[in-house]
This record gives sequence, structure tokens and C-alpha cells, in this order.
Amino acid sequence: MERQMQQDRKQIAELQKIIETLNSKLLEETEDIKRSNSALQTETRRVGEIVEGTVVKIEQMTNLDRKEWNAAAVKVTTWVVGIPVVMREIDSPAGPQPGPIYVLETISEILRGVDAEQRKRLKIVLLLAEPNEAHLARLRSEIEGQFLGDINSGLIDLIVPPKGLYLRLDDPCKLARNWGDSLLRVLWRSKQVLDTAYLMDYARFKGDYYLHLEDDTPPRNDRPWLRELEDWVVSKFKYRDDWGILKFFNCGSRGDAQVDPEYKIGGMIGLLFRSSSLEKLVPYLRENFDQEPIDWMVGSFTQKSNLKIVVHQPELVNHVGTVSTKSKVLRWEALHPHGNQIDLNHTASELLVQLPQSWDECDSRAHAANFVGGADAGLPPTPVSQPVPAA
Repeated sequence: MERQMQQDRKQIAELQKIIETLNSKLLEETEDIKRSNSALQTETRRVGEIVEGTVVKIEQMTNLDRKEWNAAAVKVTTWVVGIPVVMREIDSPAGPQPGPIYVLETISEILRGVDAEQRKRLKIVLLLAEPNEAHLARLRSEIEGQFLGDINSGLIDLIVPPKGLYLRLDDPCKLARNWGDSLLRVLWRSKQVLDTAYLMDYARFKGDYYLHLEDDTPPRNDRPWLRELEDWVVSKFKYRDDWGILKFFNCGSRGDAQVDPEYKIGGMIGLLFRSSSLEKLVPYLRENFDQEPIDWMVGSFTQKSNLKIVVHQPELVNHVGTVSTKSKVLRWEALHPHGNQIDLNHTASELLVQLPQSWDECDSRAHAANFVGGADAGLPPTPVSQPVPAA
């Protein structure tokens, strides 16, 4: 009997050790989960997620921050619609004034064309890429005024890029002088590329497919646009790996599912990508941000990747805007058809503090820097930062 009791006590002691070990492991796993959730919440706030319908403005975000967020992110839907938004300007006797806010109509048409069940598979991401603080505040106010419920529900994300996104535009004289474009035009399209890359990088973790629209390009209101898009993509392209872009605007007279042999995008309107493909496209855009217009760049990347651009007929997207986002650029180019003429009455030192608006001014600044600093002065100093033209 005593021997049996000893064996029982021994077994009980062993079971207690096993239970203690399991409890210890369970406690460790619980703490790991808590730390992971805390880190995820921190990263969510850091990258500018919408929290209770407010815009979180990102001021600082390192490569490490982005890497950690990407690793923790999970896709939450199927279709992500990305739209960069800026304030357009119109001419008036008092000077340029804020113009129409087309994105309000665009969002309305997007939502009008989807039912309650489709909303579960949809997310809209608006990149408020307006550099003017007053204009930015007005855009936010107008959007929240009409769509606050959709923002609070998570259907719409509002994000604002960090100021550091545009550091490479601080010295416009260093931008590539390609295609005979004026300096202001190169600034405008370079910012557009950086904005698009940032929007894609954010949106690619939100769903399986990414549809890029401009703020003045709503879906057609005479057909259920998302239903038609879903049916076409899922039935014909979900399991194909030979396409890079499905195009839903400016398709001309081509028939259904015809390949665009010239890789002509014709603007960033109604372009559908697999979200997974943006992993390579985003760094390509950032690396070549000042080389050419964004649509040319996307077309070149798709061609180099040996992927097809397939067009859908009829087109599912309208272009309703009549006021261009590059109105400031067009006004300047109309006034200076042969480039900006430098005022020769300026001294060399005065030229160094002027904000360059043409390649001629950049060259004059370089000469002025050499004149002020002596023959061995070398390259001109970095110019004073200036506002970036809205995309």
C-alpha cells in the first residue's frame, strides 16, 4: 500500500510539473499576442489609418516603420479604389481661386453603383495630396461633411502623405530635363508620380485588386459598374498571369478584351492592377519619379515585365472634369512660350534667393553662385524650398 501511495504521489508531482510548464507557455504566448496587438495598433496609427473618422497626418515614417507595418498588415477586402485628391484652381479677376471639388461626385457615383453586399468587398482610399494647408482643410471638411458615416464605418480611408515624401522636389533644378517639358511641368508630374506610388503602397495591403481613378473620373451611372467589373475580371482574368493592367477608360473602338499592343495608357484613369503586382511597381515609380509622365512610366513598366494591357469595352468610367490639376503650369507656359526671360537687372546674389520657375533660372542660379563664390565655387547651394504644384 505504501509503495502504491509513493507512486501516486510521484505521478501527481509529474502532472503538476507538466501543468506548470503548460501554464508558463500559455502565459508567454498571451504576452506575445498582447505585444503584437500593441505593435499593430501603433503601426496603424503611424501610417495614417482613419480612427473614428479623423485624418491622421503622417509626419514621420521610416523604412523600418513601413516594413513592420507591411509584415503585420492583412488584406481586408477584394476591391480597393484609390483616388489622389487635390484642390483645382480657376482664374478670376482677383487671381487664382479654389475650383470645383470633383471627388464628391466621384465618390457618390462609386457608392451609387454598389449594393449592400458589394460594399463588404469594397474599400475607397482617398489620398489628400494638397500641399496648401487651407485648401487641404477645405477638402477634408467637404468630404467628411458628405461621407462621414462611410469614413467611420471603414468603407473610406482618408490619408495624408508625409512632408518628407517631397524632399526630392526641394531642389527642382536637379530634376531630369526630359521631353522638352518646362520646369513647372516636371515638378507637377514628378509630384504626381510620388503621390501615386505612396497611394499604391498604402492600398496594396487593403485588398486583392487595386483600381486607380482620378478625382474627376466617376464610374458610369447607367450600369452597375462594380458588378460588371467583378464578372469580367473573375470570369476571364482571375487565374491568368499574363496581364498587368485591365483598362476601363478611353478604350476607343476596340472590342472586348483586346490587348493594347502599344502600351499606351492615356492617363491614370480606370486602371486595375493585382495588388501583388504593386510590390514591384511602387519602387520603380519612386526610382524614376522625374523621368517621364506617370502613365508613360506605368506603361513602360508593364511592357518591361512582359505583361499585357487588356481593355474592356464599353468603358466603365467617365471623365467629367473641365478644370485641370495643372492649371498653374498651363498659365505659366502660356505666358512664357519660349522659356522664362531672366531680368538682367538682378544682381547675382539676388538670383540665388529667387525661387526658380524655369530651366533658364536654374542655369542663371548656377552662374550666379560661381560669380558670388569665385571661379572655384562649384555647384550652387540648395535653393530655398518652395511650394510644390498640386497634382
